[in-house]
Amino acid sequence: MRRPYVLLAAVSVLIGLILLLSIVSSLGQLYSAIATLSPLLAQLILLLVILALLAALGILFYYGWLFLRPKRKRSITLPEQPNDVAAVSLQAAEQQVSQIEDEIARQALAE
Repeated sequence: MRRPYVLLAAVSVLIGLILLLSIVSSLGQLYSAIATLSPLLAQLILLLVILALLAALGILFYYGWLFLRPKRKRSITLPEQPNDVAAVSLQAAEQQVSQIEDEIARQALAE
C-alpha cells in the first residue's frame, strides 16, 4: 500500500473514533437528561436511537459493499467470420446511437 493511502486510512480511522466517542458522549448526556423524568422513557429513546444508528450503519455498509465489490465481466463471444464480426459491431454501434438519441429526446422533453 502506498504512503498516501496509509495516511488516508489512518486519518479516516481517527475521525471515525472521534465521531464514535462524540456519539457515545451525546447518548450518555441524552440518557441522563431524560432519565431524571422517566427511566423507562429514557431506555426506550436510547434503544430507538441506537437502532436508528445501527440501521444507518448497515445501509452505509451495504451500499459500500455494492460499490466496492468486483464487477462481473460479461463475456462476449464474437463470430469467427470477419463479416459477422463487423455486423455485430455495427449492431452495437446502432444500439448506442439509439440510446443517445433517446437520451437527447428525453432531455429535450424535460426542458
